[in-house]
Amino acid sequence: MTIHSYVEALLKYAEEFLLLDSLDESYIRERAYSLLNLGYPDEEMTVDVEDLEEMASPALIVNKIMNYALESGIVSAEETELFKARLMDCFVKRPSEIQEIFTSIAAKNAGKAVSWIQDYNVKSGFTSDPIKRWEARSTKGKLEVSFLPQKSKAEVCKFCHDIEGHGIYRNLRVAPLEIDGTETYYIPSKYPKFNGQGYLALAEHKPLALNEKTLGLMVKFLASTAGHFVAFKPCDCQKKHGHLVVGEKLLPIMKAEGLTQLKNKEYPYITLWLVDWYVPTIRMSSSTPDKLIEFALKTISAWNLPCGVAMRKHDNIYVLDLILTGNKEVKAKNAGLIRGKLDFAAFMGAFALDNEIYEDALKIEKLLTKELNLKTAGNLDHLEQMIQKLMKEVGTAKLSPIEAALDVKEIINHTLEEALKDVAVFPVGSEELLVLFEQTLDIKKHI
Repeated sequence: MTIHSYVEALLKYAEEFLLLDSLDESYIRERAYSLLNLGYPDEEMTVDVEDLEEMASPALIVNKIMNYALESGIVSAEETELFKARLMDCFVKRPSEIQEIFTSIAAKNAGKAVSWIQDYNVKSGFTSDPIKRWEARSTKGKLEVSFLPQKSKAEVCKFCHDIEGHGIYRNLRVAPLEIDGTETYYIPSKYPKFNGQGYLALAEHKPLALNEKTLGLMVKFLASTAGHFVAFKPCDCQKKHGHLVVGEKLLPIMKAEGLTQLKNKEYPYITLWLVDWYVPTIRMSSSTPDKLIEFALKTISAWNLPCGVAMRKHDNIYVLDLILTGNKEVKAKNAGLIRGKLDFAAFMGAFALDNEIYEDALKIEKLLTKELNLKTAGNLDHLEQMIQKLMKEVGTAKLSPIEAALDVKEIINHTLEEALKDVAVFPVGSEELLVLFEQTLDIKKHI
């Protein structure tokens, strides 16, 4: 296929998935040709539409166009993300048009509207696909592991609704959502740590704290958007621009079973469970959200330790997971993979590792297949503990590429699981933890 054919394929893709009107084809084609310094071809381009129907994103076509742009000197390697955004901005609908569609869907079903705008940003190429993603099935919590592409630096706040049109956010489309009188915007994540990640950000540049107002906002969001979950943890970025994390597919912590049923005399109508998870987590369920919020805030105040909240609604029952995150650090032997503190998504079982760690993992695989040795593999000191453990298990054997990949994958899974255990304030199910519950809020085992 020629470069003109790829542009034509992107036009047909936009008609299929991005609501491009066929009457706008000539206008959009001219914009794309101008961006790529192209003249018009001598013959009409044809595209097999059936090949486009199975595409989840435009990445395959866009990458072909990007290769042309790089080889032709139109763009440098450092500018690829910006150029992709400029290219796809030619093919997506204008912000006002998207907001009008979103509002019309939300008037009938806000949950479907959020799902629609999330999907549109995937189809528009704004949401970046992970380099690799898997479910760590051998771990107790069935952790999710993603390797994200290198993030481009943005000079604007990613939680501001007027981010549309800025740099790598040119093809982003956001949507306004009023929740019980509070103006918010739904903003899809560019680099999602889990499938369907987005943010519900305040329209105003104001902070959010873990208080009655924030928990109330979470409840009101869930009341109108069935099928989603919402999460919040205080952090520095919340002090700058308050936002909630939103998702559609349940994260591993939300699938974890109850370990020990608990009870509180003052709130007998709230079902309480100590969750079978790596860090102390209480699951509270009730059809009365006001009382659920009241009890959660009392628990947070009594503990006086850093916490995060994940909330969802099933039928008419609100389910709130109160996660005791604490201040403990990941142990040195596991820290090389994490590169810093665990974020709240990791506490909920969704780990996002960077592209450099992915490249390091490929090098370790080649150590196991004997394609590389410790001298030729480069600097892997930050993963020394992992490598030593693998080398000890493998010995002098030369593994096949498939065996090496499975071994590296398994040790990554194990290391992430150990990192969660490292930061647990108390071991889950320990008497020490149950004593804390009893002393702070008279929470006892249910008999």
